[in-house]
Amino acid sequence: MIFEIEPVEQARPRAAYIGRRIIMYDPEKVKNFKKELNQLAKIHYRDDPHIEITVTEL
Repeated sequence: MIFEIEPVEQARPRAAYIGRRIIMYDPEKVKNFKKELNQLAKIHYRDDPHIEITVTEL
């Protein structure tokens, strides 16, 4: 399967202190790419009864 989407390098996750906790997050460009690819895959497979699509967003 091929999606018409511009590829983006998988950058290293970033870390930030929030109070006493450290959170990990993807850079904005990678985050947007993953979201768009996820939506394209959902559209492509929405009518396939053999595939169950579950999405977790952090």
